[in-house]
Amino acid sequence: MKTLKPTQLFLGLLVTICISCDRERGFGDAAEVTEEEALEMVQTSLVSEAYGMNIQADDASALDSNESSKSVVDCGVINARTMERNSLPNATVKFTHDIDYRFSLVCENDVPKAYAIDFIGNGTYNSPRMESDDTITYNAVLANIASSEGPYIYNSSFIREGTQTTKIAGRTKNFDSTLSIENSNIAVDKNSRVILEGSSTFSLTGTLSTGEPFSYKGTVSFKGNGEATIVINGNTYNVQI
Repeated sequence: MKTLKPTQLFLGLLVTICISCDRERGFGDAAEVTEEEALEMVQTSLVSEAYGMNIQADDASALDSNESSKSVVDCGVINARTMERNSLPNATVKFTHDIDYRFSLVCENDVPKAYAIDFIGNGTYNSPRMESDDTITYNAVLANIASSEGPYIYNSSFIREGTQTTKIAGRTKNFDSTLSIENSNIAVDKNSRVILEGSSTFSLTGTLSTGEPFSYKGTVSFKGNGEATIVINGNTYNVQI
């Protein structure tokens, strides 16, 4: 039987430790919320499939429709309604949100100028890469409603707080997060009620189930035709919303 010398034994242990280190480095992002996961959270909060900004802007624009228009809403009066928003059958992303929605018509010398909106929503969404149970706090102003010319001008802010489970790269990860998005001068087509252009800033903070904190900041630029770019840590991602 061959006997290992102390030097050989030490080298063997060192190799084993180094291999373990390499494996740990390869899976090191299990101990943090990665940029890819941050991108997933921001993109999901923009799309209609998870009651994101697309459908929030659509709901705001719908206030100027015939069913609930400035012709039948009094200036300055707060109107309240409850809504339930659900995903379509067989949709890739499943979501349901219960929403307490309030809006009022902002007038100047009795001439309608804008809608002021706020709501609180509670719900869940489940996509192939992420599950979330969260609360949305939202306020917005939909302007340029007096004229038939030009798009609506939409400014809003919303905060999405909750618990997420990511399912990316074959790993499951749990964390709590707060995502804040500020939307500035978003142009919304008056006929189709889709976003044409504009920009947003966002801040994402939270804590992993292990107690590790994380933080990301960035911007979103809307290009029209359902296209946008998200910038995180100086890296640019072209996404569909």
